[in-house]
Amino acid sequence: MEVLHSLGLKSFTNIYIDSKLRISYEQGGEKLVFSDITEGEQLRVKIALYLALVKLNSEYGVGNHPRILIIDSPGKEEADNKYFEGFIETLNVIEKRFSNKIQIFIGSADRRLVDIVPTKKQEIKRQGEAVF
Repeated sequence: MEVLHSLGLKSFTNIYIDSKLRISYEQGGEKLVFSDITEGEQLRVKIALYLALVKLNSEYGVGNHPRILIIDSPGKEEADNKYFEGFIETLNVIEKRFSNKIQIFIGSADRRLVDIVPTKKQEIKRQGEAVF
């Protein structure tokens, strides 16, 4: 819940995982599945899941997440400004809380994403070394 709330999804009050590993959410006292929530919430819920896995791995040594997140076309044509502002806010939260724990690659033609978070460059210390 902590990660969901940090990404602005404060109306979510519980998460349920059944024996078949299906996830559902409680919002406003109603139990919802993924397809019941809005598109902007869906993206943030997906990101929150991966960030929770990264947090478990980095803080408790649980799991083996590669700590790479790829987001393709987060600002689809049908996304309104509120959706996109929420996504940008989500990126800023990730930068503050997880920047030293995860790499995020975003594929988008939307110029509003340029310089949203600082770009970090990796220096190669020894000649001939590759950076992955």
